[in-house]
Amino acid sequence: WFNGEKLCGTTSLEVFATAISSLPAGVTFCGHNVMYDLKMLSGWGITLPESFTVNDSLLLARLATPEVPDKGLKSYAKRYGLVFTDEHKSEDMAVLLEYCGKDSYSSYVINEKLGATLDTNNRRLYNYYNSLALAFLSLEVAGLKTDKEYLHEQATILQAELSSLAGKLPEGALTNDNVLRNYVLNRYTEQELKYLSRTKEGLLSIDADVLRKLPRQTQTFKDVLYARETHDYWKLYVDRPLHIADSSGFMYPQYKILVPKTHRRSTEPAIQNWPGKSRRCFISRFKGGKIISADFAQLEARLFGWQAGCKAFVEAMQEGGYISIASKVFGVEIAKGTKEYTLTKSTILAVLYNMSIGLYRYKMKQDHDIKITKFEAEQTFDKFFGAFPEIYTERERRKKYARDNGCCSNEFGIRIPIFYPPADIGLEGYTWAVKKAENVAINYPTQSAASVVTGAALLAIHEWLLAKTGMSYMDYLAEIRQTTRGYAEQSVLSGIPIIECHDELVFDVRPEAVEWFVNVIQGLMEDNHWLHDLCVKQFDLPLRAEVS
Repeated sequence: WFNGEKLCGTTSLEVFATAISSLPAGVTFCGHNVMYDLKMLSGWGITLPESFTVNDSLLLARLATPEVPDKGLKSYAKRYGLVFTDEHKSEDMAVLLEYCGKDSYSSYVINEKLGATLDTNNRRLYNYYNSLALAFLSLEVAGLKTDKEYLHEQATILQAELSSLAGKLPEGALTNDNVLRNYVLNRYTEQELKYLSRTKEGLLSIDADVLRKLPRQTQTFKDVLYARETHDYWKLYVDRPLHIADSSGFMYPQYKILVPKTHRRSTEPAIQNWPGKSRRCFISRFKGGKIISADFAQLEARLFGWQAGCKAFVEAMQEGGYISIASKVFGVEIAKGTKEYTLTKSTILAVLYNMSIGLYRYKMKQDHDIKITKFEAEQTFDKFFGAFPEIYTERERRKKYARDNGCCSNEFGIRIPIFYPPADIGLEGYTWAVKKAENVAINYPTQSAASVVTGAALLAIHEWLLAKTGMSYMDYLAEIRQTTRGYAEQSVLSGIPIIECHDELVFDVRPEAVEWFVNVIQGLMEDNHWLHDLCVKQFDLPLRAEVS
């Protein structure tokens, strides 16, 4: 309804556009996955208010009821006794538009009902995620410019390589997962496959990086693994970008907020999983521009130490990171970029995240070709916990809290359900399932906190860009959209955020602005004042951003 007129049922986009464009600044848009709707409206050229906020009932559902598996609008409408059918599938325009009213009303009621369940901390967190959703919309609009010429060159090279290998491979080994899986299962013992990754269905992973760790490999097996790795690289990181990029070379990843259980953001396509060399296909939209990566250094390790109240660990990380830990705890001198540095980092993360002695020894052998005895591994763990006993105490506290409460939580008010297995599933299955639940209980509080830190940094940079340009949010989006349509050189923007991935933010920056832009974003990322209002205790952890 608008000014007494029922809009549902009208087929006139002009009437709807007039209603939207006449809304006052500061209005709140409410909806289930409302950012999708706003992106569509903006893409159609409909003028949105100069400034606005959002209340997204989908984000609210994910935050307030993480234990509910189905976060769809229909699921929550049923939960609250609202009449909700599948009329959105109707081919009758009148029925379809009438459904829009029920959809809108359901979103409003769900928002009110779920919102009433939030405490003060969760309300702050919800407001943060709604604001963050606007920043992520700007990333989706900005997109990523690909070098199509480079991608075509790579496609030619990789296809030629696959053709040369074709005659050496057993039939079906390249594309049929079961052929390769059966080969592995028939050749290797259960003990040899014990620590290899599994799919969600419990099947052995046939990922080439996983299978390459197996012993006793024939040349044919090596050829199959290399061919599959090459084929997967071509398919995911060369062929797919070529197909989804538009005529100007832009692809537009879509961000999913609060979908992964750790609260990390995921994208479609999953650029967060792209290997480093695959990013070579991304280029600047600005003539002579640079792609800048800003990464929080050792963020999860620092956060774990801060959450545990272990000042000695936090100070050591601040002094020199893993290099300082290696010297003080293990008595070895290492340098960044060396094998010893990678080994030390792997050891520290293994200890922090509850890796078993057996798995640690296996990882050292497979990943670093270092064979250590059980006694040596235990000594390594004991040295670490002897230097930082608060870390061990925090690990045990998290396991007990999760078992007693059925969830884990952190200092930002995030709650993630954890399901412990029933005791009647059998001793071996029970032991494995409990270990998995304990790992989740230890990992998630830190990983979800890291997602808040990175997201808050993006939000701070987003708000700085709006203030610097003096633009309204919608004008800012329009300006970004112009840079994807061949007008980057005419744009007033000096740089644009284009990726948020784990602990990293990526920017597309004009050549003349690189130096001062880097200084600004590094300063904003390391200034932790923007986390004070989100955290239930004083956030006094020093942050460090590395830019390249």
